[in-house]
Amino acid sequence: MERIPYLEPMRATLMLLGIFLHSAQVYNPAKSWLVSAPQSLDIPILLSEFIHIFRMPAFFILSGYLFYISINKYPFKVFIRKRLARVLIPLIVVATTINYVQFIFINPYSWESATYKQYWVEGNWVSHLWFLINLSIYFIVFAAFFYYINKKHIKFNIVFPRLNLYIWLCLLPISNLGLLFLNKLGFPIYSQFFGISSFMIIEYLPYFIFGLLMAQKKYIYQTYIKINIKFGLIFLMLLSAVYFTIVAYMPKMFVLDVIRLYLEYLATWLLSCLCFTSFSLLFAKVNLQWQFLASSAYSVYLFHQLIIVILASFFIYLALPAWLGFFLLLTITGFIAVGLHWLLVSSNRVGQILLNGKI
Repeated sequence: MERIPYLEPMRATLMLLGIFLHSAQVYNPAKSWLVSAPQSLDIPILLSEFIHIFRMPAFFILSGYLFYISINKYPFKVFIRKRLARVLIPLIVVATTINYVQFIFINPYSWESATYKQYWVEGNWVSHLWFLINLSIYFIVFAAFFYYINKKHIKFNIVFPRLNLYIWLCLLPISNLGLLFLNKLGFPIYSQFFGISSFMIIEYLPYFIFGLLMAQKKYIYQTYIKINIKFGLIFLMLLSAVYFTIVAYMPKMFVLDVIRLYLEYLATWLLSCLCFTSFSLLFAKVNLQWQFLASSAYSVYLFHQLIIVILASFFIYLALPAWLGFFLLLTITGFIAVGLHWLLVSSNRVGQILLNGKI
């Protein structure tokens, strides 16, 4: 399959946006993050809430797409060694080192006063690594599925009608609602096991599967990345108007709650679609300037949260103005995380194995 130049910049950007989102959470008026400043900032929080709508769904669509390419490129054992290691090794290493340091650092100073035993039992080790847990489970389940059908010589070929993009977008949220309906059937979708959330696994599963289908059905991919951005934004504004009308003026009732959820998921699919289209236009050709940043994005994401926690605690101690503290969090965290990648991972074989899972 031909190399698509915009996929790496898109993956890197979606991961690096974690710096913005977590820096903004320091100044969230809800004071619900690991470290909270006494001041609050409305604009970064509003932007982070907007980015949150599409960031991880788009990431999992992209992950499903790349999974399908990899599972067809490598033999099963090679896939397990190359791809599963890419998520499992950094997950284990960061959970037992970086996140444990973070836990020790914040434990005396924040609302998170769990004991060290609870760090493991109640899942404090997960923190920003939840997406690696999701990917590990998706990789294992779907790799086993493809291994089975290949061994039985069963052809994986799901037939989908060639629908208009907006019809696709209106149908896709039904998959999300269908999975949530499992709770009504008694499936424990809101349970946790050592911090591993079944809801998070189920929540992002439709996006991963859709990415897989995009890779298998070229016409789905071609349809999804060619939305008219102007019409897409107009559609988004109409959805928003209907949504806020329901939230602000309609009575509380089950049917309206379902419609509200449907509109939320529809906005997620639409924004993910706009994300793919925008990157396909911006990075239609290979961009050499993005190569180092793209290669460092994984490490930067793994490092960034501990750096933000330490810097934010220091800035709060210094009583820095909110906007200055936020700007310094963004810039200094980015520079330190990229520097750590260059120092510990970029040219260090051990670092590449432990922090990027490259074996």
